[in-house]
Amino acid sequence: MLVTDIDLAAAEENVARIRDAGGVAEAWYADVAQQSEVKSMIETAVARFGRLDLLVNNAFNSYEADGSAVTLPDSALDYALTIMIKSLVWSVRYAMPYLEQRGKASIVNIASVHGYMVAPGRLSYETGKAAVIALTKQMAVDFGTKGVRVNAI
Repeated sequence: MLVTDIDLAAAEENVARIRDAGGVAEAWYADVAQQSEVKSMIETAVARFGRLDLLVNNAFNSYEADGSAVTLPDSALDYALTIMIKSLVWSVRYAMPYLEQRGKASIVNIASVHGYMVAPGRLSYETGKAAVIALTKQMAVDFGTKGVRVNAI
């Protein structure tokens, strides 16, 4: 398993837990707000482990305080939606050729109850998680016939 995080120390802590439980894992740094780093992450996983069976999309980094449509800075909105939406699309785009080769593979997108509800001043998070749910449904339709299950939890 390639454990990827913008916080390499956190990735290394998770790798230690996996190894302590008897698993095989490596830590990798990537900023998923950068498309080239997402591509490199997928290519590294395949190069290190020889195949790709599972992709888990679990990225969110609160760049700036969230807010409403009136108070949320454009830079914060752009960053949050890049992390929650574009990085998910990019990772699936680069992973699909490898997942499809396996014939029985999975994509798990981490959503939230916040994709169905709202909270004051949480425009980017609520919108992003709602998009994760919608993207997951669309990807399940697009890739289910190719042997790739797509689910959100």
